Amino acid sequence: MIVTNISCWKTRRLGQVGLQRQTLYSKQGRSGQFDSRAQRDDWIRKEMDEIQQSHNLQTSQAGLIENTLQTLRSQLKQVSEKIEAVRNQETLRKVESENLMTELVNIKAERDKLTDQRK
Repeated sequence: MIVTNISCWKTRRLGQVGLQRQTLYSKQGRSGQFDSRAQRDDWIRKEMDEIQQSHNLQTSQAGLIENTLQTLRSQLKQVSEKIEAVRNQETLRKVESENLMTELVNIKAERDKLTDQRK
């Protein structure tokens, strides 16, 4: 148990030291990149502006996509309603067709009966 706690502590400490080392390397790299704080600040402002522009563009695109999605959902609803209406109409026409076929059979039967009576 004690060995495990020491091992965990060493692992955490190693991670912290590694993070500090990486931070120092990053800072050292940035300090060599600029001659003065003013240059660094200008670069940071430009980076912030670019990030803001990118964010605005992505927000705008997300809005357009959302509008397109709403339009497509509306169109899907309309098409679904039309399909349902056509299916209902088809059902009614099938019933009407069956009724007409039944009537036709009855009329033919009556015709045949009358034809047989005439003979």
